[in-house]
Amino acid sequence: MDVPRRVAFGPPVCDGSPMSVAGLGKLATAVSILGLVACSGGTTGSSSSGDSGTGFVVAGTVGDSLTEAPLAGVSLCVLPSSSTSTCTTSSLYGVFTLTGLAATGSGFSASLANYVTENWAVTPVSTSSWMIDLRSTSDVTTLAQQAAATFDGTTGAITFEVDGPDNGGLGGATIATSVVGKIAYFDTSGTLDPSLTATVGGDGFVFQLPPGTLDVTGTASGLTCVSQGQEGWPPLASGATTSAPIVAGQLTRVHLVCH
Repeated sequence: MDVPRRVAFGPPVCDGSPMSVAGLGKLATAVSILGLVACSGGTTGSSSSGDSGTGFVVAGTVGDSLTEAPLAGVSLCVLPSSSTSTCTTSSLYGVFTLTGLAATGSGFSASLANYVTENWAVTPVSTSSWMIDLRSTSDVTTLAQQAAATFDGTTGAITFEVDGPDNGGLGGATIATSVVGKIAYFDTSGTLDPSLTATVGGDGFVFQLPPGTLDVTGTASGLTCVSQGQEGWPPLASGATTSAPIVAGQLTRVHLVCH
């Protein structure tokens, strides 16, 4: 069964999913080391209102999406990536601090051997704290097969979560991308089902997307969907919800909230 991603620090139900004992342990470690607790994009007294002169800061922990065990040695780099990108490496307990995010067109990536590199597009307005999870290469391969799609390194994919007004996963929402890909939503058993036409628990994947920047639009009856906090970039087209970078052979995280 698929384990819901938790991408932001905060109270134990910050993203609508109760935290496990392992998750609470990671949170406690990060709090004691970093002194930061905030939902990504949320308002917090411990966040600065601007950058430090060298760019905005993201800090937090990184772990395995299935076991929630902290991952050491993860390379985290500022987007857009280049040979001169600012990078850092997660500690023994998966803790990281990364400086240098720009106010527009920025974010960060995370990569580790045997895991699929993942990208978070961010439009920062303050320092923010995150708890992020990486999916193993074998896990993503299995998910692509469930979605009747391919993930062979020539195209990228989006992993998305849509939350409702209560910050829990929203059922009945739909996702569309400005470039057509293979969309699949998770069913109640945590399996990607390409026959579903809307979310069940609020999450899913879009596979077979060409490299570049594309728009993502979330729709839910009677609700307006927007980017969650500081996640995502401003949409390219009117009416879209957010935009995100797609990289061949990598995942891009998209997090929306509908209210």
